[in-house]
Amino acid sequence: MHQDPWSNSRWFAIASTVFVLTAAGIWYATTEVLTQIYTATAAMQINPRDIYDVNPLGFPLEQRMYPAYIQAEFEVIQSSDVLLPVINDLGLDKTWAKRYKSGQESLTPEESLAHMQKILSSVLNLGRISWW
Repeated sequence: MHQDPWSNSRWFAIASTVFVLTAAGIWYATTEVLTQIYTATAAMQINPRDIYDVNPLGFPLEQRMYPAYIQAEFEVIQSSDVLLPVINDLGLDKTWAKRYKSGQESLTPEESLAHMQKILSSVLNLGRISWW
């Protein structure tokens, strides 16, 4: 008669040890050995001082008059980091929900942000500004 190898407590101890060591090795490799990956986003605004250029009429322009500077400021104004606190502080999400979404208490942050950006785009349309 053939004896079942698992009935022997020795085989069970060996198999349990191998399983525990394998699990511990996998845990150690994934938490300690493999490189951790972190991601982040940031926005930076650089304000150079005393930068001047000459416009086509020959008069110096301060850096605040550059089209690129105005475009950068426009993008900062339209960023979610600027708009969402304004929307929340003024309760615009609730006001717009009452006005445009009957039965809804407030707009989601994404809906509020899209609505505010649409308003700003129509008001501050840079394509309509004549630079000179």
